[in-house]
Amino acid sequence: MRYFLSSTLIFAAIALFLYSAIRVFAETPSNISDAGSVAIYDIGPRYSDTFTIGAKTFLIATSKGDGGLGNEGISTYDISDISDIDDITAVDNVNDTCGICGYDQGYDFISDPAAIEAFTIGSDTYAVHIGNQGIQLIAIDADGVMTSKGGVADSGDYIALVGYGGRPSDLSTFVIGSNTYAIITGGYGSNKVQIIDLTDVGSGNEEAPSITAKAIIEHDATFTELLVPSGVDTFSIGSNTYAIVTGHDDNGVQLLDISDVDNIAARGIAEDGATFTTLDGPMGVDTFSIGASTYAIVTANDDDGVQILDLSDVANSNVSAKGVAVDGETFTELEGAEDVSTFTIGTFTYAMVASFEDDGVQILDISDVDNIAAKDAETHGVNGFELSEAIDTDIVTIDNILYGVITSGDRTSRAQFIKLNDDITSPTVT
Repeated sequence: MRYFLSSTLIFAAIALFLYSAIRVFAETPSNISDAGSVAIYDIGPRYSDTFTIGAKTFLIATSKGDGGLGNEGISTYDISDISDIDDITAVDNVNDTCGICGYDQGYDFISDPAAIEAFTIGSDTYAVHIGNQGIQLIAIDADGVMTSKGGVADSGDYIALVGYGGRPSDLSTFVIGSNTYAIITGGYGSNKVQIIDLTDVGSGNEEAPSITAKAIIEHDATFTELLVPSGVDTFSIGSNTYAIVTGHDDNGVQLLDISDVDNIAARGIAEDGATFTTLDGPMGVDTFSIGASTYAIVTANDDDGVQILDLSDVANSNVSAKGVAVDGETFTELEGAEDVSTFTIGTFTYAMVASFEDDGVQILDISDVDNIAAKDAETHGVNGFELSEAIDTDIVTIDNILYGVITSGDRTSRAQFIKLNDDITSPTVT
């Protein structure tokens, strides 16, 4: 007796085959592609962030200018139409106050710009920026137009924000209960970390900013890894909120319990050596979870690589070493690794690393935290990529497509968009 497959079964088999093929493609960004780049207003872009208001997606970027008075600035861009990204221009731009130049837009603290991050409180969107002169607060409306909410200088209740080698430090916003905070790192010459309360930012203005100083800690016998703090990220485990800070000149990282914003507690360290082999000159850090475990990936600027750390037992001050990747034949774009962002596609977890010395970007599969695998890598001037002095990373979703954003340094005034996959929505089999 012969058996024949019905048309329904044949269709199901084909569908399952196509599902597998789509799934493999969607979950394996082995061939990242140039999605265009945005020309940053002024010159010398440094750091950027992406955010969404309603149906629009925006990029906010800082520029350190060419050294002339008053041309350091911040710009916003509507990037909702990614198909025309090469032709996108700023929807708003503000510059640092310059008395000699004869203008004052209310932005007194964006000279030598550093980290910037957008956040929301209720239905309102804001950004907090740090630079060598202080902390600047900004309100952003639905069209991407900015309004100064004032700022504070780096003195008195607030730590000095001094840059390291022209690269000032970092910040990360977080929420505890109904309050919104930011943790900021002071960088070279400060060696301090501070928490600030941004909850009432909306009630402030240029003349009377609403920002409250919270706990300050500094490099000492308790917090041993804060010499030139350069990168910071926050994460939660259970009911506790933590921060991980990279200490560039300590060649290590410091774990902090920041659940009580008035009293920061030390919660373990990791130092470059026999156990943690790739933490020399750490810069950027990003945290991520796989299953019930929490990890961090740290860029080691002087080691030309990255180190993964297991932070799952941070409550007991335990940090474990996991996999590493070092620039060489397999990992080709990790020289001068600067910043890192993680993302997931399907069941896989990846990292995107910006490499300052390599003028490039490296994609890593970190799904197996003990064995990092190289995916695609690109360098400046090849395949359309604008990555000269790549310094900052971000991940954004536009129309169900996942993009990476790399902001470059002095030699190219662009933010490069990288298509990481074609569609992050799960395919449906009928």
